[in-house]
Amino acid sequence: MKGRTQVNGNGRQEKQYTRRATPFERQLAIINSSDDTGSMSRTLAKFFPELPGQYKRSKARSIQRWALKQSTIEAQCPSCRTRTMTRMTRTGHGLTLGNDSENTIVTWINLLRKDRVPVSSRMLKKKATSIANSMKLPEGSFAASPSWQKGFLLRNRLIIWTRTRQGQTTPAEADETVRAFATKVAELIVTHGIEKIYNADQTGVFFEYVSKMTVNEKGQRTVWVRSGGKDKERLTAMLLRYSEGTKYPLFIVVHTTKSKRVEEAVENDSQRHGFRKAMRKKVKPV
Repeated sequence: MKGRTQVNGNGRQEKQYTRRATPFERQLAIINSSDDTGSMSRTLAKFFPELPGQYKRSKARSIQRWALKQSTIEAQCPSCRTRTMTRMTRTGHGLTLGNDSENTIVTWINLLRKDRVPVSSRMLKKKATSIANSMKLPEGSFAASPSWQKGFLLRNRLIIWTRTRQGQTTPAEADETVRAFATKVAELIVTHGIEKIYNADQTGVFFEYVSKMTVNEKGQRTVWVRSGGKDKERLTAMLLRYSEGTKYPLFIVVHTTKSKRVEEAVENDSQRHGFRKAMRKKVKPV
């Protein structure tokens, strides 16, 4: 499909790829060759044989600038990740919080992990936003987004670990048990002429939950997390529903320790749903 007619100039030019950045490992080889031979012309002839004569002077100046930064270039060459790079950005450049603020967060994480306290992503976000507020950054300029957290962890050689999953394996006879129970309920409905059916389910309501994920240093095979024996605290709530669709307010199921006296335990189960006399008087509807 033909576009608009060109009215001035020659239009967009095709890339020639005449300027190529030199990686650190090649820069170091050129510097060493220049030092060994002691001749810039020989170095240019060895590494840039096809370079036109009018560009040799500027290339020689580039080599001289590389020689001034030889220590920096040598520091990048041992690493496979940085030796092929052409330039390095100084630490902290372009960071919203700055290098000092990020170091403060890293120190905070290390102190918590030293005490085996898990550091979740939400905790990291709250800490970062509190530091941003103390720096009086413009509103909306920093939100500790997931992308920022990913970059922060990468820059500081941190990683998010998760606890080994804890769960139960469904028994092989579970489906058969469910079908047998449904058949029994249907038979009882027919036998006793039941018209109203209530369904009650128990579920856990968590009010305290220890995070299963934590920020930790890379390279460790085992990460320890302090625990008091329970990773969560919860109450048991009862959900009640009528067969016609009526839903009733949920209520909390509370248990008490069973009496060691057999007679009292039987009386509590038969007359007070397991509660003792003193506790029964304090129970109120939710």
